[in-house]
Amino acid sequence: MSKSVKLFSLILLLLAMSSVGSAQSQAGSGQIAGQVADTNGAAVPNATVKVTNKGTGLERTATTSDDGLFTIVLLPPGTYLVVAEATGFAAATLDEVVVNVGRSADFPLTVGASGIQASVMVAADAIQVTRNESDAVLTETAISTLPNLHNINSHIYRVTTCAHSVAQTLSTSHS
Repeated sequence: MSKSVKLFSLILLLLAMSSVGSAQSQAGSGQIAGQVADTNGAAVPNATVKVTNKGTGLERTATTSDDGLFTIVLLPPGTYLVVAEATGFAAATLDEVVVNVGRSADFPLTVGASGIQASVMVAADAIQVTRNESDAVLTETAISTLPNLHNINSHIYRVTTCAHSVAQTLSTSHS
C-alpha cells in the first residue's frame, strides 16, 4: 500500500474520532446555576442546593461558595424542582425550572428568616437563559437518535477497509 493511501486513511480516522469525542462529551446535558442570598441581598455561603428532576427523580446537590454561588452541571434535560437550605434560614423553593441541552438556567434564590418558608413557581420567561455555544434546543428523542460510538467505529472501519481495497486495486491495475 502506498504511503499516500496510508496517510489518507490515518487522517480520515483521526478526523472522525475527534468529532465523536467532542459531540459525546457535550451531548445530552444542561446546567442550573445561580446565587443564594438572604432577604437583604447578602450572599449565603455554605447553603445546600438540591435539584430534583420531576420526571425521573434524579437528585443532585451542590454547596454554595463564599459568594453564595452554585452550579450544578451535566443535568439531563427536563423539569426540575430546586430547593436551597441554609442553617438559620427558611428554605427557598423554585418549581418548574426547565433544563435544556447546552443551556444554563441561571436565577437567584432568596432564603428567608427562620420559620418563614417561601415557594416560588417559575415561568419560562422568568429564567435568564445563558447560551453556551448551542443554538438549538434538542429533545430527548433527538439525543437518543445520535449515533453511538460503536456504530461510528464500525463505519470508520468499513471506510478504511474500503479505502485499503481501492488502493490495492489501483496499485495492482497500474503495475
